[in-house]
This record gives sequence, structure tokens and C-alpha cells, in this order.
Amino acid sequence: RALLLGWALGLDRFYWYSWDHYDMGRVGGGGAETSSAAAYRMTRSWMLGARFRGCQVDGAQATCRIDGPSGPALVAWSTDGDAHSLLVPSGFTTLVHLDGAGETVQAGQEVMVGPQPLRLAADTSRTTLVR
Repeated sequence: RALLLGWALGLDRFYWYSWDHYDMGRVGGGGAETSSAAAYRMTRSWMLGARFRGCQVDGAQATCRIDGPSGPALVAWSTDGDAHSLLVPSGFTTLVHLDGAGETVQAGQEVMVGPQPLRLAADTSRTTLVR
């Protein structure tokens, strides 16, 4: 979320301080990558080559629109820590989670959106974790 919100605010750079921090670090024991690092990499892949089109907050749900290399996409997350339902808008066929898991969706389908961002897109690219 921090990367996306920084992008929304027009930040040119984003620095991740304390890479080895227990809760928020990107490197765990023995130099192993953490789930935070994987989430950072996935979010970054959603942003690369994309144009930011704005965010809106509706109740406890934030949604940002981006135009990616493969077409338009939405990135959504819950702002209150709880899961909320989102109806898939027309034209979106792929849902990708931060862990890289992807699934096919259809317009009008109800999906649950929690505090971890997910991406809805009209394409089937980036449905797995980008290394």
C-alpha cells in the first residue's frame, strides 16, 4: 500500500529503511526473502510501465486505477483491516494477489478485498510472482 499511496502522492522515489527489521524487513534470517519483500516486488511489477489514473476511497475500500502495458487495471484494498466485498467491474477478467496467486474472474462476481492490495486486470499477464 505504501508504494501505491506514494505513487498517488507523486513521489519520485521510495526508500525502504531497515531491510532486516523483524516485522517490516525484506530480508529474514539467513538472508531469505520475506513475504514483505515478495509483496513489494509484486506491487512494483504492477506499477512498472503503468500510468497512474487516480485513487478513490469508498467507505473502507481504496481503489486505484492504472493503465498498464496490457491495458487498464484496478488495485484495491481495505483501509480498515477488515475484508469487504467488491463487485468485479465489466472488462476485468484476472485477479492477482500479492503472493502472485492469480485467478480468473468475471464481471459482477463478488470478490473479497482485505488489507493486502489485489489487482484486477483485463489481461492474463503477471498472474504469478515476478522474480
